[in-house]
Amino acid sequence: RRLDLAEALRRSGDVALALDAFDAAAEQAQARDDDAALVTAAVGYEEALFASRLPRDGRSAQLLRAAERRVPADDAVGRSRVLSLLGRALHFTGDDRGATEACRRAVELVDGVEDGSADGAGTLRQAPLARALLALRITQDAPGQLTERLRGGRTAFAAVGGPAAGDLPADDLELRLEVARLHLLDLLEAGDLAGADAVLAVAVDTVERLGRPLHRWYPPMWRAMRALLDGRHGDAAELADRFRVEAHRAHYASTELVWTILRLQLALDTGGPADVLPALRTRLAEDPDRWAFASAVALARLGRTDEARAVLDLHDTRLSQVPHDLSRPAVLTYLAEAAHLLGDAQAAGRVHDALLPWDGHHVVLGAGAVCLGSAARPLGLCRLTTGDVDAATAYLERAVADDDALPA
Repeated sequence: RRLDLAEALRRSGDVALALDAFDAAAEQAQARDDDAALVTAAVGYEEALFASRLPRDGRSAQLLRAAERRVPADDAVGRSRVLSLLGRALHFTGDDRGATEACRRAVELVDGVEDGSADGAGTLRQAPLARALLALRITQDAPGQLTERLRGGRTAFAAVGGPAAGDLPADDLELRLEVARLHLLDLLEAGDLAGADAVLAVAVDTVERLGRPLHRWYPPMWRAMRALLDGRHGDAAELADRFRVEAHRAHYASTELVWTILRLQLALDTGGPADVLPALRTRLAEDPDRWAFASAVALARLGRTDEARAVLDLHDTRLSQVPHDLSRPAVLTYLAEAAHLLGDAQAAGRVHDALLPWDGHHVVLGAGAVCLGSAARPLGLCRLTTGDVDAATAYLERAVADDDALPA
């Protein structure tokens, strides 16, 4: 009953309560030596924690390690599932070596193996491989590993039925959504807009088929991103606000942050950054280290150079406040424009060096909130600001070519 309650809470979007329920179920299972219940509770805890985006401690990894010891030796699919989630948990707690090892073991266990429990036509027989590849992708988060992510993403997308999956149970639909969501990001980063649109359609269809509040904020966010790329500014504004409503309904912790970024990009695209300054001031007051970039670029666009420079100066010479997560290339892209508009050659040089690993990529923020086009553009602005006109010209010519293929 505890596990049923925990799963019901997770699927309804009450992830904080779900975590408590899964944790209690795991404790009860360990006390009763109920191996199957412990595995189910550990898996549920990690899935709920991942969906919540809440801060992590070591509890999920602890539960999954205990669960792995209880998986029968001949159950390759079950062991792969637990190892996949363990790898994800280890990655998000900073143990990259342990994460990679666990995820590679998970893939090896099920490569070429079909799920023997998936007997019906409406199930995914290659779901174990898709899950393992998803976990491995998390360990491949460096810009230079985009090719590996794309290769794994294509295999995983085919494993979950591609664009033509039939009727599927809820667990398989959740897996299909996660595969499509992440493959979408990689295709956008690679500049493959046609491929991204095809996968986006699958992701939206899967959200609709699931019908859960937990996922309903994804489609308006992605559609807002696409509207911004297409220059459909009225649609983008409406979709950003629709995202905000759905995300609050799902208790998504980053709702206001994502909405602010969507409104910022819309304001920059339409020449009205003054309208978004109140929201940016709120974000800056909440977390100056993470949000200085937004006020810097908006104020610089408005010609309020002294205020913009004061905010830009919050970043030290090591750019240590710029997070090493999915927001990093986008934050650096905005900082590049701010430094250029302010004529700050030193800041531009630092930003160029930090952004250089994304040369040849398109800049995507987070779970696909915005796509800012070719990284060659901010790199070119940085070189123009430092006075290297030849390098700037080469970058910017390439940015034009890149963005002609991706209407940004």
